Amino acid sequence: MRIVTVSHRSGDLLPILLDGDGLPIPSPNEFLLSRRNLSTNTLIRNLRELSVLYRWLEDRQIDLRARLKIGTLFTEAEFSGGLIEFLRKDMESEDKVVSPHTFNNRLATIRQYFVWELDVYISSLPLSDSQYEVLQAARKRLMGWIDRAFINTPRAGSISRKSLTNDEAEFLLQCLNPESPDSFAHFEPVKFRNFAAVSLMLNCGLRPGELLSLRVEDIQIGSISSVTVKRRSPDPLDKRKPRPSVKRNGRVLPLEGHHFVRMLDRYIVEWREILTSPHI
Repeated sequence: MRIVTVSHRSGDLLPILLDGDGLPIPSPNEFLLSRRNLSTNTLIRNLRELSVLYRWLEDRQIDLRARLKIGTLFTEAEFSGGLIEFLRKDMESEDKVVSPHTFNNRLATIRQYFVWELDVYISSLPLSDSQYEVLQAARKRLMGWIDRAFINTPRAGSISRKSLTNDEAEFLLQCLNPESPDSFAHFEPVKFRNFAAVSLMLNCGLRPGELLSLRVEDIQIGSISSVTVKRRSPDPLDKRKPRPSVKRNGRVLPLEGHHFVRMLDRYIVEWREILTSPHI
């Protein structure tokens, strides 16, 4: 069982889950199509989580669709003593267990998948079918088991977050400053690129994917300098793997600091073309 990512002509990257024979597994891939608005990385993570479910189903020789037809997905013993314990395992080393955060992510995705699977099957039944009530009761029972299985994790406020102090950020920028004789790197265009990239992340709070998705036209240098973060349609010419993406809403951010703006302008005007040359 493995995941492959298919690049479409439109530029969309869509992962699919394959079985041991290299054939797509229909239901999880159909579920993924209903979530195509999410980023490729999120879809890949969802398939990894669903692959754990399908490994367990394969080990237990359980046909999910056949279970739906008889109106019973799992017994409580199968779910609590089988699936839940399997979801705790590290798939790379089965003698280890995953973190509570990873376990909860797996369970949340599987919950969404079961809801989708039940809704699709129930919607295909006629209203007069007696199985409708049976499946609704089975759904309520299964959702209750899943909701009770989540592990309580520490609140976000109690987790220590690591970030650069002002002094550390200043020291990092000084190390990268192209005008400093002690700056890292020997190639002038690389110096300006590194300084511009790190300065944009520190000054504007850009995520790595947002930084790597920027285009020259997104940066305005003038009396009021700014950078525009945009969510764009997939670019079929972008061959980077993994392809960077913007997950948050688009926004316009001010560029402040005379020295930073001047270095950014010099990189765009003088040095960027050298780095993008095919001869470099």
